[in-house]
Amino acid sequence: MAAIPNTMRRGAIYWFRRSRRLPDGKILRPTVSLRTARSSIARLRAAILSAQPRLHVASLLHGAAEINGESAENPRKKPP
Repeated sequence: MAAIPNTMRRGAIYWFRRSRRLPDGKILRPTVSLRTARSSIARLRAAILSAQPRLHVASLLHGAAEINGESAENPRKKPP
């Protein structure tokens, strides 16, 4: 079977990983569990994540900001 692009396997689970260079020159390497051990499902989910990388990375960053208690518009400013 051919390798699945942008994925790796840790134990029984497939993970999606794709590097992006940010405007300030830093490299962002988000790694997301595909929550499956089946290669056919992992291939489909990886294709979906690869199709719209900006949208998914932005939503991941937005979610991380909310988890940390920061405002998504201004990450240094705490929400009221």
